[in-house]
Amino acid sequence: MNGDVRGPFASRPAGLIGVTPAYGEDHVSNTTTMTRLPGLLLVLALAAASACGGDSAGPPEINYGRDTCDGCDMVIDDPRFASAYRLPDGTESRFDDMGEMFTRDELGDADAWVHDYDTEGWVEATSAWYVAGTGVESPMATGVVAFSTESRARAFASESGGTVLTWDEMLTGGAPGSSDPEHPGAADHGTSTSPGSGRAD
Repeated sequence: MNGDVRGPFASRPAGLIGVTPAYGEDHVSNTTTMTRLPGLLLVLALAAASACGGDSAGPPEINYGRDTCDGCDMVIDDPRFASAYRLPDGTESRFDDMGEMFTRDELGDADAWVHDYDTEGWVEATSAWYVAGTGVESPMATGVVAFSTESRARAFASESGGTVLTWDEMLTGGAPGSSDPEHPGAADHGTSTSPGSGRAD
């Protein structure tokens, strides 16, 4: 026979002419799907892990007017004083007065957040500047407020007669009236250290 092979066998390799496949197009389609399935599952798993990571990276959610404080069981309703932390095992605690949060021994091992007194926005607790002894009527009367910037904290301390403190000083009890020998100058809001360091300003 001269010329190209035509007809129903034209698209088959020469060695397979006359051989009837044991399966049809449905089998090929199913095989392709099964081959791709592990990859699809991996993508979905990574997406789920990413979503979970995003939820746990930020501060715990507080439903104001509904959630209660883990320190005093009172309803949390004023963002200016609210705070929260998350432990490495995922345990979350919320407080209506950030002064209460600093009484927890486990706080040093946690990721913690406080609210800026002016903007009511969340601030990482380790980088916030605190003003204690302000006379501000906080929910549990600790009078502790926080700011995202040192300048604003100092201005507020000057206005209220409070004391500027860093995260480290709050953790070690360096608030006014503290007997902590490592922070004898804590009662003087003109002197403080930068958050997370021992360097004096």
